[in-house]
Amino acid sequence: MKELSEEAVNFVDYRELSVNTQLAYRKDIYTITNGNLLIDHLPFIVTGTIATHPATNLQLHLKGNNINIETLLGLLPVQWKETISDYKSSGNLTIGGNISGIVDYKTLPSITAQFSINQGSVNYQPQ
Repeated sequence: MKELSEEAVNFVDYRELSVNTQLAYRKDIYTITNGNLLIDHLPFIVTGTIATHPATNLQLHLKGNNINIETLLGLLPVQWKETISDYKSSGNLTIGGNISGIVDYKTLPSITAQFSINQGSVNYQPQ
């Protein structure tokens, strides 16, 4: 994936992206029942629905297990890296998230996330 940006923040800058999914379509609704997503070799599972009529409505669920914290932080936008440069981290994350709602030129969906750290830490160490 070359680029995904919003208001001068580039969230994706030439990332390797691989998608393998089971997708069903019925009456303007795409259903993802078994979606495997790799972003720069970090594995995530995606499930949910995308309705296309009368508006695009997302109901997506994302889960990642044993995601290396340092590798994940490497995916953050360049503009955010200075903000977190004083934090040192180690270990793995379990991540769960939801994207829910209408998407159009005026509306963005709700995004929620939960995470836990497994055998690791995040420490503030000013430079």
